[in-house]
Amino acid sequence: MKYYLILFLFLTLQPFLFSQDIDLSNEPSSIYPYGKIHPNAPDETLAFEQMIGFCDCKSLRRNQDGTWKDTLDMVWRFKYIMNGMAIQDEVWRENNLYAGSIRQYQSDSSRWVVSYFSYPSIPSKPGVWWGNEIGNEIVLKQEQKAPNGMDGFSKLTFYDISEYGFKWKGEWISTDEKIIYPFWKISCIKRMETMDEKEKISTSITTLFDGMREGDSKKLESVFSEKMTMHTVYKTPKGESKVVESKADEFVKSIGTPRKEIYDERISNLNIQIDGNLAHAWMDYEFYVDDKFIHCGTNSMHLVKEDGAWKIFQIIDTRKKEDCKKK
Repeated sequence: MKYYLILFLFLTLQPFLFSQDIDLSNEPSSIYPYGKIHPNAPDETLAFEQMIGFCDCKSLRRNQDGTWKDTLDMVWRFKYIMNGMAIQDEVWRENNLYAGSIRQYQSDSSRWVVSYFSYPSIPSKPGVWWGNEIGNEIVLKQEQKAPNGMDGFSKLTFYDISEYGFKWKGEWISTDEKIIYPFWKISCIKRMETMDEKEKISTSITTLFDGMREGDSKKLESVFSEKMTMHTVYKTPKGESKVVESKADEFVKSIGTPRKEIYDERISNLNIQIDGNLAHAWMDYEFYVDDKFIHCGTNSMHLVKEDGAWKIFQIIDTRKKEDCKKK
């Protein structure tokens, strides 16, 4: 009885015991809505890199009599899953048909393995395609007989791939590749979304704090606007609210002054909003000198887009030592 009780408690508490060790850093998030590729993912995973995100597509399929149907609008989205080790894509068509695939590169066999799902036609088991990148194309195949029983393959090809979109075609090919029968054509244009800008803004903010840790004033200068201003809002012991201005150039100079200590500002709960060339970033932070906790608070940053790059225009922060969730 004691054994079963211990086993029950272990299985019940297991998610909580190990949840702290689970790495989700490459999963889709508010900053990286399509996730990120894992640093240890196979290099071949980059074959789909330019497709990550939303694409607006035109789909053209063939009828059984050989004629082509009317063109349909569809949306095709690619994102990283399994913490950046695989890719998932989803398709929405205007006739309420849905489909999706999970794409994994199998290093042992040196090929892509793609599992296909669909709705409302739900297969008893997913279709599986396999293939590789050939030149600038991604080619996938699945054994499939023709309606007359002839042996052959269903061949799916991604081509004309760029940051602006891609094309896709489905063909039935005989085993000897002498007969090629196109049955589906898709042309896609990549959406240029504000979500991409959030990644750029996040990079500017990360560069600021990297520069502080490394004592590199050049990094700060690279992301600061020339008219950059800095203020701190705090309460006096009497509860009065005070606002203190700091000189941005003096701050940059102090960061670049050689020192033994590491200024480590650790941020969390980053939230970014964008309207045209103006952005606002709100985040919690904890400030350490080496590993010694100094204070915590909130950073409120305004960024402006200058010559295509996001620059920090204003920082206002709060500072306190109480009610801090130390990491």
